[in-house]
Amino acid sequence: MLKLETKMNIQSTADLVYEAFVAPTQLQKFWFTQSSDRWETGKTIELGYSEYAVEPFEIKIISAQPCEEITFSWGEKSIDERIVSIKIIPNDDKTVVVSVCESGFVEHVTLTDLLVNSKGGWVFMLTCLKAYLENNVDSLKLGLFVD
Repeated sequence: MLKLETKMNIQSTADLVYEAFVAPTQLQKFWFTQSSDRWETGKTIELGYSEYAVEPFEIKIISAQPCEEITFSWGEKSIDERIVSIKIIPNDDKTVVVSVCESGFVEHVTLTDLLVNSKGGWVFMLTCLKAYLENNVDSLKLGLFVD
């Protein structure tokens, strides 16, 4: 099985980055517009993008280790389930590296398109997270900047 890794340096602390992912009110500032609950180990969370008319879908939180790592699964278990691990790695007292590793890609005819789209999606999400935590910009998730 193939995996995809994306990293970005963010001027923030591990606790603020972690909270941005697990707290629904913060998550909607840079990624999903809907999150049914706080992300905690063992929970099933319903996520959605109301702006894009995407039907809500579920993820299963495998592990949520405060200020360190969040691991979840998404996709249909027997068809395209993948595991996502978001690691928060302190760089110094003012910056962290956020690493997203998505694994479980199954080889098929559209795999290249899926990998390219996934990589682009993770880069975009991390860019939105960086803008939100470093500059309080919360409008990039829609692909536009509104001042």
